[in-house]
Amino acid sequence: MADIIMTEKTEDEIKIEKTRMFFSAMANMKTRDLIKEQAQSSIFKTYKKEDIIGFLQNPAKNEVKIRKISQFIYDNSSHYKRLVQRFSTMHLLRYTLTPTKIDINKVKIDKFKQDYLDTSNMIDNMNIQHEFRKIMNVCFKEDVFYGYEYTSDNSYFIQQLDADYCKICTIEDGVYNFAFDFSYFAKYEYKLDMFPKEFKSKYNKYKRDTKAFKFQELDSDKTICIKVNDDIEYPLPPFIGVFEEVYNIQDYKMLKKAKTELDNYQLLGMKIPTKGDDVNDFMIDLDLAGDFFANISATLPSNVGLFLTPMDVIPMKFEQDKLSNDSVTEAEDAFWSGAGVNGNLFNSKGNSGAVVALANKTDETIVFKLTRQMERWVNRKLKFLSKKYCYKFKFLDITTDNETEVIDGYLKLAQYGIPVKLDLAQAIGMTYADMVTKNWLENDVLNITETWRPLASSYTQSGDGTDIKNTTTPASGGKGKPTLPNKSSNVTE
Repeated sequence: MADIIMTEKTEDEIKIEKTRMFFSAMANMKTRDLIKEQAQSSIFKTYKKEDIIGFLQNPAKNEVKIRKISQFIYDNSSHYKRLVQRFSTMHLLRYTLTPTKIDINKVKIDKFKQDYLDTSNMIDNMNIQHEFRKIMNVCFKEDVFYGYEYTSDNSYFIQQLDADYCKICTIEDGVYNFAFDFSYFAKYEYKLDMFPKEFKSKYNKYKRDTKAFKFQELDSDKTICIKVNDDIEYPLPPFIGVFEEVYNIQDYKMLKKAKTELDNYQLLGMKIPTKGDDVNDFMIDLDLAGDFFANISATLPSNVGLFLTPMDVIPMKFEQDKLSNDSVTEAEDAFWSGAGVNGNLFNSKGNSGAVVALANKTDETIVFKLTRQMERWVNRKLKFLSKKYCYKFKFLDITTDNETEVIDGYLKLAQYGIPVKLDLAQAIGMTYADMVTKNWLENDVLNITETWRPLASSYTQSGDGTDIKNTTTPASGGKGKPTLPNKSSNVTE
């Protein structure tokens, strides 16, 4: 057996070993891990940028995933949400209803007036301002809206169907029809009572043959299908090109935040004094120094670090190379540019009003293209009514950007005798039913035209300050002329 040689450590060696153990333990103490915290603060964890790029390689195959990504970004990115809402709320959805294919020499006026009023009331009951606004929001977010109508004499509602279970199958009168995947109710059978009878009967067919009747086309007189990108067969969100830019904005925001935090980070060094030139001969016991270290660490804010050392401390600065404050702005500009819209609509910097107005025209053409499609659907619905008189429904090309311009245009046309009075009323948001009712209320019930006096102005007063009387009467066919007051007797002829 080998002899064990025992050696006695000198006092200096014991001090050195104790010092090493002390500072080794101190090295494992962290007050804050900035890198780890930076990684945890990102909100875009559900879908990574690399996943999105991969899905875009085959959008037809990945349409469900792409649609869910668009919904996710809409919920999490204020930029993307504002972009979608910009296009879905731009159009004011004001419309006209014009009779067509009518023989004006044979029509019975009273019957036609009643039929026109009934048809106008039916469209008014559809609450287009609300229902179609929801459709536009879904379209600019997902590309396609699939819906089913619920209607009665006094109410109207369009139920959005799950796009994952719908598929465009035919075109009727220029309008899309779609089929529904009835395996939906195999998974959610408890929802069947929430759907119309058509779904229940077709689900029973599906249960008899799950393969042959999985997809069944729904009745076109009850369904609505609107698609923004009608030049491609598969669904593709209109603003898919900015998905990557949304992530870039978030990345730059995180970098800017991390830089700000690091710039404000401080590191304090507590140097333990030594006796003379011997670095291992401390004037303060290391255990006592550790106690002071722990006490001070407990009182420091999260952005201040602390360490112990027997050596001189070199000042440490954590300021990174300057990250341009414009990096986030540049990423936002790239987002708006990628979407094809003028970013100055959403911030105060940039181009003149004329440049923004021209950019708005481009945005309007995209919206008008979608409303033309919705027009065709309403007109097909009117054809299904099989009424004696035919009508043409049309959305006015009026938006939040050009409202004043369009109304002024109709006013000028009306002044020259062009028959656009109905269009003018509807351009300011009145339906035909509103116009008839308000005209009757003002003239026949409240007699406002006779009881209200206009404010005094140069248009309503004569040269001597007295009111101008209007002798125009309905009996005169509107040909009467304003009568000036008699001249004062002291005026020389």
